[in-house]
Amino acid sequence: MVFRICALYFLGAGMKTGELKPGGRVGEYVLKERIGEGLFGEVWKAVHETRNLTVALKIMKEDAASLVSEEQVFHRMTHDSIVRIVGGSLSHKPPYIAMEFIEGVSLRVYLKNKVLPVPVTLEIFREVVGGIEHAHAGGHIHGNLKPENILVTKAVRAKVCDFGFGRALAGRGMPGSRSSSGGIIGALDYMSPEQMRGEGADKRDDVYSLGRLLFEVLTGHVPAGIDETLTSQLDSSVAADFDAIYVRCCAERESRYEDAAGLLEDVSSIIENGHISLETARMAAKRRSEKRAPELALQNAVRDFVEDSGGRWDDEQWVEFLMSLYEKGLAAGWSQEQVAQLAKEIMKYEG
Repeated sequence: MVFRICALYFLGAGMKTGELKPGGRVGEYVLKERIGEGLFGEVWKAVHETRNLTVALKIMKEDAASLVSEEQVFHRMTHDSIVRIVGGSLSHKPPYIAMEFIEGVSLRVYLKNKVLPVPVTLEIFREVVGGIEHAHAGGHIHGNLKPENILVTKAVRAKVCDFGFGRALAGRGMPGSRSSSGGIIGALDYMSPEQMRGEGADKRDDVYSLGRLLFEVLTGHVPAGIDETLTSQLDSSVAADFDAIYVRCCAERESRYEDAAGLLEDVSSIIENGHISLETARMAAKRRSEKRAPELALQNAVRDFVEDSGGRWDDEQWVEFLMSLYEKGLAAGWSQEQVAQLAKEIMKYEG
């Protein structure tokens, strides 16, 4: 199985892309022009042969079809922020999925070289979260949320596409889709740690991806880590609320929003009321303080030592102080390495 997946990824098993040409037919559709290419195949603008219906046709590599969930791919979800599926077949040669054709571009292209005004950003993000909330309520998990899988229409409305492909990517070392030039467009920037470890799919994986996405649409880049704050980069009266949402989305799995519903409530609350829920604010503040605990402890311990003793303690006082620091550090959840490093830093002040 692993060999087959690697062969698909590196060699492109199944369908030969050169066989697809404008005017050709796949199922009931006539191909017009190729509009995209990804890990699983190509996307074409096509027209139904009898219904005069224009669609986006995802034409898959034959071996790729066995890696996706037919139930998830051919979902029956109807929501303004989800691209509708209008037909297709995974048993056809080549397999294909027919989706409503959207006049617009991916969020990746839309955001290129610009940071949007906060009100516009929030509305786009709320629409994305609204689509995922609808999916979660129906038992669907996206599993591969990233700007490439979000379309922005000419009317600046967001629509999420490509449900059902995340499970095929998760846990198999497959970072995302390929650009037309062959480069990797990474989903790793948005993938939860649990997905990277190959653990079972969970709605909270989508929540994690949404948190990373929120940071990017507000700042123009994905965060380097949970310690990077929105308050330090965003000039907005509600920057702290945005940061709290981001922190809760990207916390350990058990501390995240359970699904997109709670996230949607907080985002809507900022837009309509100018603030988030007290629960989210408290959770984020607690996590931020926990992250800074070793740093703050160092600052406080050194300050107290210098002020109280002028740096001149005898051996007995040093032993008592360091033992107390060790016990408190372990009780607070620090590793032995963190405590030892803290002690070393404080010892530098010995006069």
